[in-house]
Parts: sequence; structure tokens; C-alpha cells
Amino acid sequence: MSDKPSLNKVVKRAIAHRLVPKSFNSLISQLEAREPISNSEYSTHLLTLNTHGTSILNKKENDEYRINLVIHLSLSSQEQLAKFWKCLSSVDPLSQVEYLKKLAYLLAHRSVTVDGEIISSLIGSQFKEYTISIFSGLNNNSSKHDQVLAHHTIIFWEVELHSLVPLFVQENRTILEQREIEQNHTGRPDSLEKSSQSPPATTSFKTLAPSHLSAGHHAGYIEMKQFLWFTKIMNSFQFEDNDALFSNFVSNFCTRADSSGTPISKNPYLTAIEFIQAVFIGFSHSIQYRDASFVLFNWKNFIVSRVPVILLSLKFTNEESAEKAIEVSFQSLSERIVNSISSISIGSSKLYDLRQSFIKSCIFNKLLAPSTFQKFFPVDFKAIQQSLQHDLNQFNAELDLQKAFNEKLLNVNIEFTSLEESGLVDFIASLPNLVEYSSKKQLELGKIVKTIVEDLINYQDQEKLNRILLAILSNVQFVNIIAFNSNPINILTKLIDYADKDCFKLEDDDDERFQDIYSYFGVLLLGITFLIEKFKIDYSKINIKNSFTIGYLNEFYYRLGDHLTNSAVTNSDEPNSEDGIVISNFNSLMGDWINALFDESNDGLSDDLIKSVNIKHIYKLIPLIYQQSIIATRSKIIDMPILSNGIDYLSQVFLVPCTLNIINWLLKKILIQKTVVDNLFLEVLHIIIKSNLDTDKQNSQEIPMIIFRIVLNICGSNIIQTLKRMKDWRTSKATNQIIRAITKQVDANYIAKHVEMKHDTNFNEGLKKYFCSFVKPQPPAEKTEQEIAELSYIHRYLNYQSNHDILVDFLIEEIASYQKSNDDEGRLAINLGSYVSVLSSVGSTEDKRYWRKLQHLNVGAAASPAFEEEQFTLSIAQHYGSIFNSDQPDDLGFDIQIKEDEDMLDDDLFNDNALGLFNTRKATRQLRAMDVDQGVAKSLKILSECIQDELHEYYV
Repeated sequence: MSDKPSLNKVVKRAIAHRLVPKSFNSLISQLEAREPISNSEYSTHLLTLNTHGTSILNKKENDEYRINLVIHLSLSSQEQLAKFWKCLSSVDPLSQVEYLKKLAYLLAHRSVTVDGEIISSLIGSQFKEYTISIFSGLNNNSSKHDQVLAHHTIIFWEVELHSLVPLFVQENRTILEQREIEQNHTGRPDSLEKSSQSPPATTSFKTLAPSHLSAGHHAGYIEMKQFLWFTKIMNSFQFEDNDALFSNFVSNFCTRADSSGTPISKNPYLTAIEFIQAVFIGFSHSIQYRDASFVLFNWKNFIVSRVPVILLSLKFTNEESAEKAIEVSFQSLSERIVNSISSISIGSSKLYDLRQSFIKSCIFNKLLAPSTFQKFFPVDFKAIQQSLQHDLNQFNAELDLQKAFNEKLLNVNIEFTSLEESGLVDFIASLPNLVEYSSKKQLELGKIVKTIVEDLINYQDQEKLNRILLAILSNVQFVNIIAFNSNPINILTKLIDYADKDCFKLEDDDDERFQDIYSYFGVLLLGITFLIEKFKIDYSKINIKNSFTIGYLNEFYYRLGDHLTNSAVTNSDEPNSEDGIVISNFNSLMGDWINALFDESNDGLSDDLIKSVNIKHIYKLIPLIYQQSIIATRSKIIDMPILSNGIDYLSQVFLVPCTLNIINWLLKKILIQKTVVDNLFLEVLHIIIKSNLDTDKQNSQEIPMIIFRIVLNICGSNIIQTLKRMKDWRTSKATNQIIRAITKQVDANYIAKHVEMKHDTNFNEGLKKYFCSFVKPQPPAEKTEQEIAELSYIHRYLNYQSNHDILVDFLIEEIASYQKSNDDEGRLAINLGSYVSVLSSVGSTEDKRYWRKLQHLNVGAAASPAFEEEQFTLSIAQHYGSIFNSDQPDDLGFDIQIKEDEDMLDDDLFNDNALGLFNTRKATRQLRAMDVDQGVAKSLKILSECIQDELHEYYV
């Protein structure tokens, strides 16, 4: 018979089984329908923290989950909201602080969907009353914890100023004491109009309009907006619809009128000039700001394969022809831009002039006549005339891609035909050149590869899936083409889903090819890691629950197993307890593997020993074994020859994928040591590189060599950057040999350039320099290496991450400064910062309608640092043996039914990766000392108007 449900039991089991919030809310509703929950029960059994767990660390994990459940419950209805705030003050002050911090984070990051009326009640009523109650009881005799709570109450307001600006201003003008701000929300979705009593917009906001910029600053403003607009497209692979892309460009940037008063959007010739100039200038800036290699490839591929097709759809005239539009565009490019694109190798195996490649493509796609190439480039024409004809013939040649893949992969009998004999690797390596200028062939190629991968997954054909992954991942340029034409996240989700399934099993214990099956899963993990790393994919947005792969990436790729230890306090003192058995079994297994790998008197790795570890778990276990062995060598427990002997095993086909995590762990240790002198970690890295790279077989298609080449495609750039950060790296023979070996294997286009910002550099000043870097005319002085590195850092920080809190801080500070100076640089920076805020928040017409309706800024918030425990005890969850645990939850065990739907399954509680540190002391001083009429509130009002203006002008 099942237990009679009570609040205490429901909460305990919900936390233990990590129930999603909507399911938990449903349980509470059913429980309250049976019998109302008293405030005392609510406080004792729901709000009170640190009541469960085998250790302090375990308690903290449970508390975090409890807090999320409670907050989601409180935001589910007005009744639950009122109950939460009424009962919250009854728990201890530090517990209240934890609730405030998490609530601020969830609201600011919009990690939870909340009804507008609940937000209004929260900010305008419930939290206001709670704040008054906290401060009314505060005096000189108040405890330290009470003072901390009051402090965090202020911080909560500061955080919400950033994330709930319009509602905050409307509902809380008495707290802000901002009398000039009047509210009159009309209820219309597209506007927030002021009443007749409201004062007119401030002079500062009027003069902030881009139309007040000087000619040079206005030109820089338009150029930077176009660059940021295209950068978003290049980062997010938005290339599906050429017509829609061009239409959006025209609507956003071709609104001005020509000399006759006609909007240039009506003139194909003028819009073509604007478009061509924008893509060439944008690509030049992307090179200057050291964008990620895939972004640079996307720029190049878009210009060469898509822009001619877009121009072909325009209706030019004889007087205003496509040829003339291109000529005018080229003539407008500055010398700096021409120099930056006239000798590059991005997306190619040889140097080329981007303008020449573009003209070639225009000719091949029949936008221009063949004779125009000589007209544009008379000096170079004779030298490349033959190659031009060759490229044209190649463009026009029939290419039966499906037939080729059938012959080299799908119809191959892998029992009798090796990967090298099949010709698949060479065929894939030849494709980038064959499809370079043809969008049609590229789209067909992307569709075929995507279909093949999906079919092989559906049929669980591990051998052939492994072959195509090996062939693709060893050629980064080919991967970029596939990603450009079919969005990498589509393939990534398929691979993760397949890796999570229980498909990788040994059907027969005597299978002689069992090591190959192990390696198939290792290559699959490498493929997933490759896509995430190369294309900067935020996999936290992928809706996959209880994923082995996501857990592996979090704990063993990014954290490198650093959360694990060989020490733990078990649940029982009995040696035969469940925890004790786990630890004993792990230690025994670890000992067997260490003896097999590092003891020369041993017979090495036996089949039985390898098979004793689950295929998935072996890629967790092996890196841990080598980490411990390297540490043991450093501690003089084992000597270097023994370690070296064990490292040789890493060249075996099923262990090569493990080298990725081992190398990343070594790089972290190398960076800590900072010198090449007596650097064991550098020495080990050198041995791994040498043992896996046969210099006599540089282009070998042996499987272990190909797998290690994929490993280097993932981490090779990081290896070089890390080694070059050591001041004495040039003096080390090992360091130079490693760098040379990697540069022979990894395409130079995919070795990232240095990007950093000095610790003593003011970020806001750097951000302003970035926004003003397009001002016309450009300063004559060339930027130094450090200036470029800092601007590149800011560019990546701004465009690759959701750091809206930093942006809003910058804008508030800049607006406050502008009200005193009224300078062009401030005006430019504020308008561009507002544009970035809109650009990063709005991806569709639905998004725009949503933001205009709610008047809600898309800005993040940082949270104050968590209070540290004075001590903690490690549980079995942190022991090495936990790597073999299952992630699947058990049944809950009571008779209340959980009502699940798709929304419940989509509810993502813990996306805390972006959680940053918040300077609480500084924020408190600012909030207490501000002159509201001249301070944050006024700046926020102006900022809100700036963003609404950009939002109104932005076309999706």
C-alpha cells in the first residue's frame, strides 16, 4: 500500500528524484485540494533549508533544487506568490538570502515564464511589503545575518533595475522617488504612450538620435550596424532563404532616399551597391577582429556562393547594370580593406584574392560575362586565364554526389574493403573545391550527408557511421561546408540522441572486433565534441533530458573529472554497505588497469579486462587513470619509463579518443606551471604527440592516425596557444617540436589567433573603443597588436555570449556621462549598444511583438556570490566510483499522479553556466548614494527609450 501523501513526503521525494517544477506544482495542487497547507507547514517542510542529505555538499545540492522548486511554485499563481512572501520571513535570514538570489537570477535571465500580472504584483506589492518589513526591524542591535539579509534585499532591487526596467519604473516610482516619471499603459501591444500630464522626452534623449551624429560618426554607425547584423547571421547559420535575407537587409539599411527623393530600396542597382559594400567591409572587419574560424568561413562562403545568386534575382537595367554596381562597390573599398582581402586562404588550400573569387562566381552563375574578369583584373588575367577556364569547366561539370557516396560508403562491404581502399577520405577531401562556387551543389551535398548520417543512425549501422564520421571530421573545411548548408545543431542533436541510446553493446563475448566497437563510440563522442567546440554551440539549449553525453561533456570534458576524488564518507560504517562496495570495486578495477598499463612484468591489457568496463564508461575511466599516473610520477611514486610505457597504449584504436581529455588536463597543468623548466606535464604531452603521430605517415589513412588527427582538429589550436603563453617556450625543444607537429596536421586557417584583454584595462572604455572603431575617416595610425587583441576580445565577448548585464551597465554609465558631455562618441556608443541589445534579443516577428508588448529589456543579471560553507564532507557522489552510476530516476512511490506534458519536459531548471559574480558592496554604495533625478533611474528611462527606438526601426 502506498504512503499517505503529506507535504513533507512530497517535498522529500520531489527533491530526491529531481522532479521538474510543473510536475511538482501539480503535486502541490492535488495535495492542497485534499487538505489546505498551513503557513507553519509551508515554512517548516517547504522553505526551510539544509534538512536532508548525507553531507553538507549533498545538502547544498538538495537546497539548490528545493529553492528552484519553491520559486517556480511561487510564480505559478497570485495565491502561491502571496503565500511565499508571507512565509519567507519566518525562516532564518541566510535562507531568505538564498531565495532572493535565485529569484533574481531566474527573473533576470527569463529562465522561467511568468505571467505579467504576477510580475507586477511581485515588484509593485509583494516584494515592496517584504522590503519594508525587513528594514522596519533593522537597527543597530540587529544580528550580522539580519544585516546581510537587508543588504541582499537592496541588491535584489539593483538586479531587477537591470532586468525589469519598464515595470520597475511604472510600479515603484515611490521607492525610486522619481516624480517626473508618469505611467499610463494604454494596453496597446505596440506602444507605451505618455499621458497629457507627462513631461516631454528629455533633451538628452532627443539629441541622442543617430540623425544628430556628424557625417563621419554616422557613416561609422551605419557600417557597424551592418557588420553586427551580418555577424549574427554568420554566427547562427541563417542562410536558408536568400530572398528573405536580402529583403531584411534592404528593410533595415536601405531606407534613405536617393537624390530624386525615391527610397533606394526601390532601386535594385543602389541596393546591390549597399549590399556588396556591406559584405566585403564586414568580412574585412571580421578578419581584423579575429573571428572564429567557422565565422570567417561563413563570410567567405556566403560572398562567393550566395551573393552572386542573390544579385542574379535583381532586375538591373543596361545603364545601371550588375557589372557597374560591382565596379562602384569595389572602387569604394578603402586600401586597408582591399589589402586585408587580397591575399587570404580562408576556406581554401591556397592563397586567393576574394574579389577575384567573387567575380569568378558571378561569371560562373551567369551574372557577368566571361570577359568582365579581364576588365576588373587586367594585370592578373593572363596569369590565371587557364585556371579560370578550369574552374568554369568544373563548375559546369555534372557531379552525381549520391552515386559517389553509394560507391564509396553505402554499398561497400567493409569486411573486405578498408577505409583507405574505399576512397571515401580522398573523395570527401576533394569536394570543397568541387562545390566552392555552386550554392546548388553545396545544398545538395549538405542534404545528402545529413540524410546518410540520419539513416545510418536509424539503422544502427555503427561501422559505416564510424567511417563517414572519420572521413568528415578529419577535414574541417568539409565540415564547415556541411554546417553552412544544413546547420550543425541539426546533426549534433542526432548524434547526442544516438550516443545516449543503449546501442553500443558487445553481442558476443568472443567478438574479435570488440576494440573497434569501443572505438566507434569514442569517435562518436569526438564528433559531438568537435561540433560543439568548432561552432561554439550552447548545448544547454538542446532539449535532451537525463543525457549521458551532456553529463560526460560537463563532468569529464569541461571539468576534466576535477569534481571527483578518491576519498568519501559512506552512508554506513559497515564494509559491506552499498557505498563501501562501490568504492572497493572501483579501487580493485583501477588497480587492475594500472597494473596492465604500467607494469612491464604484466601481460598488458587483456580482452577480459577491457570488456570488464562498459563501453561508455571506459571514456570516463581511462583519463582518470592517466591523470592519477602522471600525478604519481610527479610525486616520485613511479618513474618516467613506466609512465612512458603506459602512454604508448594510448595509440591503440579504442584508446586514442581518450587523448583529448588527457591533453586538455595537461594543458591546464602546463598553464599553472608557466615555465618549460622541469615541466613533467609538457614532457608527457610531447610523448603523447610523438606516439600518435608517425612523421613518416603524415597523410596516413590508418584509423588510429585519423582519430588522432580529429583530436588535434579539436584541441590543436588550444595546444599551440597554451604553449606560447609560457614566456620561455621558444627555448624548449619539446615545445617547438609539438608546435611543428601540430601545424603539419592542422590547417593553418583553424589555428586561432591570440585574443585577450589586459587585467588593468577598463572594459567599458574598451567597449566604447570597439563601437567607435568604424568612425570615418579611420585614424591614420595602425592599431598595435595589443589594441587588436583587446578589440577582438570585446568583439567575441559581445557577439558570442549573452552578457547583457555588462552591456546594460555600460549603457547606463555612458548615458549618465553623455548627459554632461553631449559628445558624438558617446552618442554613437549608446545607439550601437542599444542596437546590440535589440539584435541579440529579437530573432523573429514574434519576438519583436513580445518585446514591444511588454516593454521588457532583454538583459541578464549577475548574482551575488554564494555564501561558502565553513567545512564540507565528500559523499559517494564525489568518489571516482560514481562514474559507473546510472542517471535514471526511480519511481516516486506515492499515489498522487504526475501530469506531464511537453511543456513539463521542456522545463529547464538549471542553466547556471552564465552565473557571474556581482560586486555587491559597490552596488549597495551606488544605490544608497545615488541622486535619483540625475542617476540610474533617469539613465534607465533614456536607455529604455533608446532601445524602444531601435526596436521600432529593426526589421525581422
